[in-house]
Amino acid sequence: MPEDLQRELDRDPAAAAAFAELDARNRYSIIWRINEAKRPETRQRRIATYLDMLRRGERLHP
Repeated sequence: MPEDLQRELDRDPAAAAAFAELDARNRYSIIWRINEAKRPETRQRRIATYLDMLRRGERLHP
């Protein structure tokens, strides 16, 4: 688990609960996409996007 993602999940219990309920495929997809970001700005933007998605109860893969 990337430290910056974990830090943001610790700050947001709703997103953390949704992340914990994801299957392995969805968790891996989020972590992989965050780790593939080359610039710190892109990485932070992706983390924010996925936290919003998790709060809405959405998943990358149905």
